[in-house]
This record gives sequence, C-alpha cells and structure tokens, in this order.
Amino acid sequence: MTAVTAVAVPDPGRAAAAAAPVCVGVAGSDAEALALAASCGQPVVVDSSRTELTQVTAQPDGRLRFEASVVPQRTRKAGTWTDVDLGLARAEDGTWRPSAAVADVAFSGGGAAPLVTLRRDGKTMTLSWPGGALPTPSVSGDSATYPEVLAGVDLVVRATATGFTHALVIKSAAAAANPALREIRFGLGGDPQVSLGPDGRLQAAVGRSVIASSEPAVMWDSRVDPGAGKSAPLRASEQRSASTAEAAATRRRSRRSRWSCPVGIWCCAPTRSC
Repeated sequence: MTAVTAVAVPDPGRAAAAAAPVCVGVAGSDAEALALAASCGQPVVVDSSRTELTQVTAQPDGRLRFEASVVPQRTRKAGTWTDVDLGLARAEDGTWRPSAAVADVAFSGGGAAPLVTLRRDGKTMTLSWPGGALPTPSVSGDSATYPEVLAGVDLVVRATATGFTHALVIKSAAAAANPALREIRFGLGGDPQVSLGPDGRLQAAVGRSVIASSEPAVMWDSRVDPGAGKSAPLRASEQRSASTAEAAATRRRSRRSRWSCPVGIWCCAPTRSC
C-alpha cells in the first residue's frame, strides 16, 4: 500500500489579492478611515462623524478634513445616510415628493387636496390654495407648476434641501391688474397655531414646539434689466408701498414668502396679504 500526502503550496498572488483592502468611500471610525484612505489612495468619509451639515473625511496623506455646509447635504433614509436629491417623484397617494430631503414634504397632485403637506415630529401642517381645486401640475426636476390658478398666473412650488418655497408667477401686465392679486390668503390647516410677530414674521407652533416660522413676504421683478443684467428684490418698504394692482401691472411679476422651520427646514406659506 502506498500512502500519498498532499501539501498545499500557497499562491503568492492569491494571498496578496486576499489581503488587499476593499476600497470603499465610507468607514466606521477615524482609524478605519485613515487606514483605508492610505491603502487605497483615496479620501474616505468617517461615517460616525456625519450629520446633515457636517462630516469628516480621512485623506490619503494621513490628515482628517472637516467639512461643513450651511444647507443640508445629506439625510437619513432607510437607516443610512444618502445625498440630498430634490427631484420630485410621484408617490402612491398621488402626491409629489423630493426623493431625499430633510423635510417630510409633499406637493399636491392636483384636485382639492392641500397644496403642501409638511410633517415634523408627528405633527402636520397643511398649506392650501384659496382658489379651490388645483390643476394637475407640470413637474420638472425639483419644481411643480400649477398653471393658470388665476388668469395669467401660475403657482410654482419648489423643493429645497430643507423644505420648499413657492411663488406666484404673474405672466403679463393684464394678469397683474387682476384685483384678486391685491390680497391672497393661503389656508393653513393641521396641528399648529399661527401667530404674527412684531417684525412681520409668522410662527406656527404646537404648544411650545415650533413647527415652522416665516419671514415677511417678498416680491420682485422677474424681468432682466438690460443695464444691470439682473433683477433685484424690493426692500420691505417698497413692498408695502408698491403692493398694488397698478404697480404690479407695471413692475412686479411674482410674489413669495418663506418659512424657516427648526433644524434647518425651509418652507414657504403666506397666510396674509403678500
């Protein structure tokens, strides 16, 4: 009887391949990120450092780079961080929502439903167009346009990294002369109570919890001045003195107000005369 013993000879190439790190862009800790950055020759984000506004990135040369932004760059989705994506997508309930944003906001798909629904900490605030049912919007990127909510006037809502803005786009001098534009009151519904501050700001709160707060409404001429090359917003005093149908017919083309919500959520909801 002959006995044969097999001895495995290591393959240097295979061993090296097994030892090679898997180069990914995110690691759990500073030490792991620094090691991976050095091995792979590329920056690696420290996952434990990430917030909506900040993160730390390990560099291949052994340094740690702190990055900060004034607007959110990422949000938690399904338990992981994902880059903000404001492109609107149709939801199962017929509303339009940004693909990845800090604010839980939804835009109407048309009809009698509220124009905007904002949810935060289990509370809901709705913003409704006072003119009744909305037309089906035209959606492009981060914006939904509701055409002809008044004759010659479109209503545009746009998702932002932290919420939304909206504007009335007045498309002609004839449309601007419409008396209905002298005062537009959007309906607010849901949980919060709204109060007006001495500086013209609005605050929507449930008890002591502030859901949203707004800046005073603004308006501007959307036409480009050939001399200046751009349009300029009006000062608050100009807004108050010139906010008439006659002035709007000759100079102004759109109106906007903006909401600032806690944790950087921005949204827009005029609830008084613009």
